[in-house]
Amino acid sequence: MQKNLSIENLLDEYYKALNATYSTHDASEYSYRSALENLLNSLLQPEYQAINEPRNMTCGKPDISIIRKRDAVTVASIETKDINKPDLEGKGRNQEQFDRYKKAMNHAVFTDYLRFLFYESGNDTPILDIRIGTC
Repeated sequence: MQKNLSIENLLDEYYKALNATYSTHDASEYSYRSALENLLNSLLQPEYQAINEPRNMTCGKPDISIIRKRDAVTVASIETKDINKPDLEGKGRNQEQFDRYKKAMNHAVFTDYLRFLFYESGNDTPILDIRIGTC
């Protein structure tokens, strides 16, 4: 992605990238990660960096970590699920994993790339629920 774009333009580029991949009808949860990583790095640089497939943590291996560059501390972890899959709230199949992450991480985000649920310090209720579109 290009530098110096507005947040609106960055989100528009992100959404177009998701739609292009989604429209192939051959994409999986992993197919969208590069678009999300690019968006996050465009929004968070230069102080933070999004790392796809970080090393294992004591609670598991979240899909993306947000690292504060000055001290290499993980400040948030993101768990991705496929677009439009049920159970983004972690009440069914994903419950054990989501509960483990919410307990262990100060800032956890669960996303299907279009909806983002932000959790803080072990809370079971998201502090923020953002939907940026549908496919």
